[in-house]
Amino acid sequence: MTTTKRPASEYILDTIAAAQRIPCSPGTLRKWRCTGERVIPYIKPAGRCLYHPADIDDFKMQSLSTHS
Repeated sequence: MTTTKRPASEYILDTIAAAQRIPCSPGTLRKWRCTGERVIPYIKPAGRCLYHPADIDDFKMQSLSTHS
Protein backbone atom coordinates (compact mmCIF):
# COMPACT_ATOMS: atom_id res chain seq x y z
CA MET A 1 0.00 0.00 0.00
CA THR A 2 1.39 3.38 -0.94
CA THR A 3 1.09 6.20 1.52
CA THR A 4 1.13 9.83 0.60
CA LYS A 5 1.92 12.73 2.86
CA ARG A 6 -1.32 14.42 3.79
CA PRO A 7 -2.00 17.34 6.11
CA ALA A 8 -2.98 16.21 9.60
CA SER A 9 -6.20 18.20 9.29
CA GLU A 10 -7.43 15.73 6.64
CA TYR A 11 -7.27 12.77 9.04
CA ILE A 12 -10.84 13.02 10.28
CA LEU A 13 -11.95 9.45 11.00
CA ASP A 14 -11.47 8.12 14.51
CA THR A 15 -11.30 4.38 15.17
CA ILE A 16 -15.09 3.99 15.44
CA ALA A 17 -15.84 5.92 12.24
CA ALA A 18 -13.06 4.14 10.32
CA ALA A 19 -14.31 0.74 11.50
CA GLN A 20 -17.85 1.57 10.37
CA ARG A 21 -16.54 2.60 6.96
CA ILE A 22 -14.56 -0.65 6.42
CA PRO A 23 -16.87 -2.33 7.94
CA CYS A 24 -15.39 -4.13 10.93
CA SER A 25 -15.52 -3.74 14.68
CA PRO A 26 -13.40 -1.06 16.37
CA GLY A 27 -11.71 -3.88 18.30
CA THR A 28 -10.65 -5.54 15.05
CA LEU A 29 -9.18 -2.29 13.80
CA ARG A 30 -7.27 -1.86 17.09
CA LYS A 31 -5.97 -5.43 16.82
CA TRP A 32 -4.74 -4.82 13.27
CA ARG A 33 -2.90 -1.71 14.46
CA CYS A 34 -1.21 -3.59 17.31
CA THR A 35 -0.30 -6.76 15.44
CA GLY A 36 0.39 -5.30 12.00
CA GLU A 37 -1.86 -8.01 10.55
CA ARG A 38 -3.40 -5.41 8.23
CA VAL A 39 -1.79 -2.04 7.65
CA ILE A 40 -3.90 1.07 7.31
CA PRO A 41 -2.02 4.37 7.65
CA TYR A 42 -3.02 6.54 10.59
CA ILE A 43 -1.69 9.35 12.70
CA LYS A 44 -1.83 9.62 16.47
CA PRO A 45 -2.00 13.23 17.62
CA ALA A 46 -2.55 13.57 21.37
CA GLY A 47 -2.96 9.80 21.74
CA ARG A 48 -5.97 9.57 19.42
CA CYS A 49 -5.72 7.41 16.27
CA LEU A 50 -7.08 9.18 13.20
CA TYR A 51 -7.48 7.84 9.68
CA HIS A 52 -7.74 9.54 6.31
CA PRO A 53 -10.93 8.58 4.43
CA ALA A 54 -8.98 7.86 1.23
CA ASP A 55 -6.72 5.40 3.09
CA ILE A 56 -9.79 3.52 4.36
CA ASP A 57 -11.25 3.44 0.84
CA ASP A 58 -7.92 2.21 -0.59
CA PHE A 59 -7.81 -0.52 2.05
CA LYS A 60 -11.34 -1.63 1.16
CA MET A 61 -10.54 -1.77 -2.55
CA GLN A 62 -7.32 -3.69 -1.90
CA SER A 63 -9.17 -6.14 0.34
CA LEU A 64 -11.83 -6.72 -2.30
CA SER A 65 -9.27 -7.37 -5.02
CA THR A 66 -7.32 -9.88 -2.92
CA HIS A 67 -10.48 -11.79 -1.91
CA SER A 68 -11.89 -12.09 -5.45
